[in-house]
Amino acid sequence: MLRERRRPEIIKPSERSLAPHSLNALRGKVIPVEGTPASVVIDGSGMFGLTNWADNKKWSGIFHHSLLTGRIAEYLSQQMLERGFQTNPQRIINTMVFSHAGRRAWEDARDFPETINAVIGQGTAQDQTRVTNEVLGLRIIKDKVPPDEFNLVAALAHDNTEVKVDPAIYESLDYRLTSYVDHRTTHVFQPLHTRMAGFLIANYFDGGKVPAEKQTEIEETILALINQKKQFLTGNSTTDISSDDANTILGYLGAHDSSARLTDRRHLADLILQDAETEAQLEQAGIDLHTINAHIPPMPTWEDQARKEYVLAAQEDLQEVFKQITSYDNIPEIIAASYKEFPDELWSTNYIKPLLLDYLNRTTLPPYRLTTR
Repeated sequence: MLRERRRPEIIKPSERSLAPHSLNALRGKVIPVEGTPASVVIDGSGMFGLTNWADNKKWSGIFHHSLLTGRIAEYLSQQMLERGFQTNPQRIINTMVFSHAGRRAWEDARDFPETINAVIGQGTAQDQTRVTNEVLGLRIIKDKVPPDEFNLVAALAHDNTEVKVDPAIYESLDYRLTSYVDHRTTHVFQPLHTRMAGFLIANYFDGGKVPAEKQTEIEETILALINQKKQFLTGNSTTDISSDDANTILGYLGAHDSSARLTDRRHLADLILQDAETEAQLEQAGIDLHTINAHIPPMPTWEDQARKEYVLAAQEDLQEVFKQITSYDNIPEIIAASYKEFPDELWSTNYIKPLLLDYLNRTTLPPYRLTTR
């Protein structure tokens, strides 16, 4: 178990702000794909500062994931810092925001290779998709972020064969926390065994799907692996479980030996046991992980500002979307159209709602003053 104890100066979360380079590392040059409504990034990350609403909306999901991961990892880092452990919440929020910087460039190269090759150069799309999106992200953010943050992202990258990582980083609490939280987070914070079962199914089973009964079996088996590791680490069992044993058990479940993204299945077994160790350490430190939900920890100011800036980049184009919505003849149709374009499950709707209401009240509906959706 990690026992890194030190008493650094503790900064309150409310006093923390996101470093400008974190969002700037996500900017890029985007161009339309001829003959389609799509666009592609041809330089940089292309995942922030998106002025086209359709583009902004498309990539808002992975941006949400990055921010939520940063929020929860910062919270856990803060809790551990206050307990005397060596960890850096500021480094964590800065890093997690750009930790998926290569996601769009990789998918654009996969989906629109002709455009990428024609604009950037022949073979570019093939070169970009030959590595994982995480490694492509390292290429993009290199020299745009501080070395300590770059090295943390390099440690988190799957199948990183390009950037040498100091082995000491893998033993740091910053790495353990960010890896653990990233693995547990989609658009919400999920149980570790649920997410790891999802990784296994998506990457090591044909078609990335299994019947419901099989999925339950996989989830229960991975939960048992996690609990066995945690019980050993906390002194409640004398029986440990090795990566070899865990990998063998994953094979018994029917998982293939390798996958395109995570390569050797043993790597996933290692991550499952590593995250089990991190979870055990957090629990031993007195942190109740079951309290984490959509409202705990609450959204910090730095995250709220980043979300707002993300949405407002498309403010001019949104005015055209609002204009189209208000072209309907009556209020019920306008409201229905707004719900369709800005569904409640889309996080950016909370930031767009005031803009839309202001537009409606200024342009089309007086004396009907809309105040709620």
